[in-house]
Amino acid sequence: MKNQTKEKLRQEEWKKDPTAAMRDGFERGNAGSLTELVSGLGFKGFLAVIVVITVVFLLTTFL
Repeated sequence: MKNQTKEKLRQEEWKKDPTAAMRDGFERGNAGSLTELVSGLGFKGFLAVIVVITVVFLLTTFL
């Protein structure tokens, strides 16, 4: 139900601005979307990604 609502809103936005749909398609093709990443990894997997990014950032900043 939630995905259908998001998709409906996305399609309404695309109808208003066709170039946004093209740009969105190119960006997703290159990197994927954040919602797909989160839903694919689950809560624990996404939390692990955040922890790894934070640790790498702290190591590169202070070392």
